[in-house]
Amino acid sequence: MRDFIRRVLNVFYVRPCVVCGRPVKVVDNINLCSRCTTTVDRYGQTINTSGRITISVLPHKKFVRRAMNRFKFSNKKYYGFTFAKLIHQRLRTCEWYGNIECVVCVPMGKRNRLYNQSAVIARQVAERIGVPFAENAMVKVKDNPPFYKLTRAERLRAVKGAFDISHDLSFVGKRVLLIDDIYTTGATSSECRRVLLLNGAAEVYCATVCYAPLKERKLK
Repeated sequence: MRDFIRRVLNVFYVRPCVVCGRPVKVVDNINLCSRCTTTVDRYGQTINTSGRITISVLPHKKFVRRAMNRFKFSNKKYYGFTFAKLIHQRLRTCEWYGNIECVVCVPMGKRNRLYNQSAVIARQVAERIGVPFAENAMVKVKDNPPFYKLTRAERLRAVKGAFDISHDLSFVGKRVLLIDDIYTTGATSSECRRVLLLNGAAEVYCATVCYAPLKERKLK
């Protein structure tokens, strides 16, 4: 009966690939078509900003941008499974992969969203690595205006002092993986990394699903 139901679902219900938008069968349990499954590795980037390394999987443009917007604003929470799989796939190529001891995510401020998209991804990345996910490790203590309205310098100023560590958690000596959804200028991840290091973390590695095109990263 279960196989019959799946065959019926494949006829009447498909989901779009998060990379290209092609239909994906529901039984595949991942929103990635067979073509993108074999080519997605070539899209990844390692971004080095003043010695701070961030790995990212997909360019934030075309259908990927639309998929991320659906994930964040249209309750497509199941996209998180695919995004987490892609991040983990890239993490496994990093020489420091085996050093990761726990996973945290960039916290969400007071916004009209059903969930923190970074937390959805981070939880599943942690499960794949086999380490704890400290969901409420970081808190946002100061909200900032929407980043798309800000220059790079304004973003850096806006996030200064915006994050803190939950007082009931300790990161002393820990090697921490920080998860966010999109890397644009690196302002958010840099500030979160700074706070974690100030609170005793030995290393802070960063990973995001998407990276902005270079011209967007170099906002003046």
